[in-house]
Amino acid sequence: MELTPQTARQCRVTFPRAAVDLAVGVLETYRGQDPERVHLAAMRLSGGRLNRLSHWIGVAERDLGTFLWYAGETPVPREVERERSRAVDFVNGVMDAAMIHRAPSPD
Repeated sequence: MELTPQTARQCRVTFPRAAVDLAVGVLETYRGQDPERVHLAAMRLSGGRLNRLSHWIGVAERDLGTFLWYAGETPVPREVERERSRAVDFVNGVMDAAMIHRAPSPD
């Protein structure tokens, strides 16, 4: 799905110049409901990292409600907000660790 101008601008701000085309490609793979909202939230959750972006787009495709909870787009009691933030940090950490373990080792 083609990105809106707002989403394309945010992509250029969020990702390093060398990664923008790849990020656009990842975002364009999303075929679910409310694409602009999902695109913007996934970029925010990714913190400008492609491996995280791909993961969050996958979460949105599998379960939009869960994705929107992680993205802070569903109301929760104040005491749960901190737990949601910790959950996002944990998931992003797992994505980063998985990327490190997949990196080729120098010979």
